[in-house]
Amino acid sequence: MKTVKIAVAMIVACAVPLFADGTGISLAGIWRGDSVKTGGTVEVGFPFVEKNLIIRDYVTLNGYGGKVNELSFGELSIGDKLQIGGRVDCGTFHIVPYGFVNAEFGIYRTSAKKFFEAPFILDIGGGGGFEIRYLVMQMPMQSFFIEFGGGGMLMPGKPAGGFSAGYASLAIGYRTYF
Repeated sequence: MKTVKIAVAMIVACAVPLFADGTGISLAGIWRGDSVKTGGTVEVGFPFVEKNLIIRDYVTLNGYGGKVNELSFGELSIGDKLQIGGRVDCGTFHIVPYGFVNAEFGIYRTSAKKFFEAPFILDIGGGGGFEIRYLVMQMPMQSFFIEFGGGGMLMPGKPAGGFSAGYASLAIGYRTYF
């Protein structure tokens, strides 16, 4: 037990400097369109490393509508996105180019299936983007970002008539840091 306490204390002591120049928690609204579905996302971000190297984790709540193989559907999903990038200081603003990987788990509805019935959707993807961060007088830091990527929608254990699809995507969003 004593070894566990010492290990936790060492991890906390080593992690504190990583957050020293951090921007803190962020909140974002995002529009996302891809070759399968279109919708919106609310995202909450947490910093892991926030210096010239930036590593952040985002938890997302997503709502989409789309069409695959002439089958229209509505989807609600929860996801996680890990972002790794760098920061370029340009004086009054920063440019942050980055790459990301994401995974979402969702429920969906079609004319033949109710929301909470199996199968469910597993969406795995990745891509890259850039963010322009700026500070408005007397306000928290704000940013505008664009992401390009792709991935695949899978339906584990799908019955006959279910769908799987790959896609290319574009996301445009606005973040506020606290």
